[in-house]
Amino acid sequence: MSVHQVQQCLEKASIKYVDSAKADIMGALREFKDLSPDTEHFMFPDGKRRHAFKLRGTIPVFYKMSTCYNIPISVYLWDTHPYYAPICYVNPTATMVIKESENVNKQGRIFLPYLNEWRFPGYDLNGLLQFCTKIMHKCLNIQDKKAELTRSLENCDDESNVNDIDSAIDAATPLHRQLLTNYAQDLACDDVIYSLGQALKERRISIQEYLRYVRDISRKQFVFRATMQKCRKAAGLPI
Repeated sequence: MSVHQVQQCLEKASIKYVDSAKADIMGALREFKDLSPDTEHFMFPDGKRRHAFKLRGTIPVFYKMSTCYNIPISVYLWDTHPYYAPICYVNPTATMVIKESENVNKQGRIFLPYLNEWRFPGYDLNGLLQFCTKIMHKCLNIQDKKAELTRSLENCDDESNVNDIDSAIDAATPLHRQLLTNYAQDLACDDVIYSLGQALKERRISIQEYLRYVRDISRKQFVFRATMQKCRKAAGLPI
């Protein structure tokens, strides 16, 4: 990343301590090469909206000590940087869910001891990002939305995952028990389709993924409902 690009963004954001800020930013970019400088019209916590210098991109985070996720983040700098702690956000992708915790709120803002204790000199962007890569796997509960939806789809087709209806309702015959089991699976399909709709609304999955998953679950639901109709007919119940 060229010093010229950083300089342009610093000037656009009206950073006061340009030399100190530039040195800090370049040090971070040398270590985290998937980040790049940018500016954004940003609403700061003081309630004022103005152009802010921003680092955006991904940092590597090992989740559960096995899988490395490239976590998208945005780091916004005050115009007094590096003398005031940056404002950091996690930007979940369409297939990622980040659950709220004491370190990340529902808007994705990051709260870490490193930020609370920020002092310059002594604290810098490189140190902050290094801290994030080491601690965020403990702070963030990251789930792959595709895997989560796949498990839900599989559960709809797995009778072993249906609650033991016999323990709650004593079906009169095996035919009635089959009817109840398929009814429970039909309701489970409704739940999954609702969750898919919510995921699409929140932009955690794409429209293509939504349609594909809905097609899959609808096929299963058709079988469950057709089986219920046959059971009701065989049992002499209204269809």
